Amino acid sequence: MPLEHDLLHRVDSLQQALRSNKMPTAIFLGAGCPTALKDEDGTPLIPSIDGLTASCLEQLQTACKEPTDSIVGKLTADGVAAPNIERLLSEIRGLLSVVGSGEAFGLTKDSLQKLEGAICEHIAKTMDKELPQAETPYEMLGKWIGAVQRASPVEIFTPNYDLLVEQALENARIPYFDGFSGARQAFFDAHAVENDDLPARWVRLWKLHGSVNWFLDGDGSVFRCTQPGNYSCRLIHPSHLKYDESRKMPYFALLERMRHFLLRSRSLMVVCGYSFRDQHLNDCICDALRANPSGSTVFGLLYGELADYPEALALATEVGNLVLLATNEGVVGRGRGTWLETEPDDSDAWAHVLAWQEHRPSLLLGDFAAFGGFLRDVVGSSQPIGAADEG
Repeated sequence: MPLEHDLLHRVDSLQQALRSNKMPTAIFLGAGCPTALKDEDGTPLIPSIDGLTASCLEQLQTACKEPTDSIVGKLTADGVAAPNIERLLSEIRGLLSVVGSGEAFGLTKDSLQKLEGAICEHIAKTMDKELPQAETPYEMLGKWIGAVQRASPVEIFTPNYDLLVEQALENARIPYFDGFSGARQAFFDAHAVENDDLPARWVRLWKLHGSVNWFLDGDGSVFRCTQPGNYSCRLIHPSHLKYDESRKMPYFALLERMRHFLLRSRSLMVVCGYSFRDQHLNDCICDALRANPSGSTVFGLLYGELADYPEALALATEVGNLVLLATNEGVVGRGRGTWLETEPDDSDAWAHVLAWQEHRPSLLLGDFAAFGGFLRDVVGSSQPIGAADEG
């Protein structure tokens, strides 16, 4: 008999976990989250990686046509048929690390640096957007964080470069620490990332792949600021780095922070908007889950059908504490199964969570907009919670 899972039970368990003021809790926001915000004509406020790649390549055909064609041609010859913007940027930086005063694939250091700068500036221009005035799932995330006095700080991990989380936290007057210290030229402090002792009400915000407001100074120091000044480039690092140590430093320090979180007892991470296609992030998550099989759980909320996520499916059938919840089925305790038929419930309690086709429920939480509504319902259904040592 095919395996079936009780979806209502899984969602209720997730809701109870998100109401807890004792459980160490993290939210992982993938690239699919900002696409949930739409403008008046239904266009995403921030495009997907595919959309970003298309717009950037169009611009580069005017600004840096020959170097761009050379990099794309090299990757195509290497078997990467349609490289996205992150893959292009990684390839350019890899070549920069070896080109020296000569050439690599017909490209000089100057042409590679110009191409790198053009890509990063396009990413920054595209990603640096203001949150809409209307209620957004980012604001619901902030309200959920602020609704409970917690024993442990909420930690937010994201590979996204945009500043939407920062805006939402600031709008909600929620303090956060992102690894930087200072005001005019805030500097990255790896020691503080590893040993922070700020109050639990301070959110920890870890931007795993950098940010549009991070810059690399000429001496290799990493800064966060609003103006680029004389910095050599924006520090956006979308993949496993193989070049200089200064660029590696934030990336590996923040990956270690995620691993450390998942090794904590009774830790919970909820993942939304992530396709599980970044091998290095997957390795960090799953290695920690394997090392802490009874102490941590990751809920992966997937947009669409489970079959669309072969990498996630392969991981969850091997790692028992990685739970996948997709529209039509899920993986729980390594077992893949469809959602159990049950009596339809169209009450407000499930409005942001489920859709029904006769007696078969479908899950909506993989959509960040729906997850934001779910967090709003969690806050609305919560009893007032006082000190963190209360029930």
